[in-house]
Amino acid sequence: MKRPHLVCLAILPLLMACTNGESPPAPAKPAPTPPAAGATGAIAPALEGSSWQVTHVGDLAVARTTIAFKEGRIYGSGGCNRYMGGVKATAGGSFSAGSFESGQVAMTMMACPDEMMAGEQAFMNALAEAKRWAITSSGELQLLAGDRLLVRATRAPAG
Repeated sequence: MKRPHLVCLAILPLLMACTNGESPPAPAKPAPTPPAAGATGAIAPALEGSSWQVTHVGDLAVARTTIAFKEGRIYGSGGCNRYMGGVKATAGGSFSAGSFESGQVAMTMMACPDEMMAGEQAFMNALAEAKRWAITSSGELQLLAGDRLLVRATRAPAG
C-alpha cells in the first residue's frame, strides 16, 4: 500500500524541475467574431422599426408572410418558418425609396403543406434577389430587381 505513495513522491521533484518557477501565461483572448453578412447594414428611416404583411411574391398571393426591419436586420415569418438575417436598405435620393441588399438569412426548418412551402421559398428567393425598395404613394412596400416587382406588402397594424 505504501509503494504508490513512494512513486508519487519520487516523481514530484522531477515534475517541479520542468518548470521555471513562473506562472503560466494567461490564455489568449479569442478574436472578436465578425458580424454576419449584412448584420451591420443601414436601415433607411422610412423602414427602421417598421413591420409589414406581405401580400404578394411576384404574382403569387401569400398569407402569413411578414417582414420587419430593425437595427440592420430583417426578421419575420416566411408563412411557415421564422427567419432573420442582415440587410442593407438605404435611402436613395428619396425618403421613400433606395437600395436593398439582404445578407445571410437563417430560418427554422418546420415542415408545412407544399403550397405554403412553395410560397415561402419564393419569398426567400425574392429577398435574395431584391436590389431596390420603395414605398408607394398608397403606402405599399415594394421590393424590386430592375423593373421586376418581387414583393408587395402593406404596413402591419401596430401591436
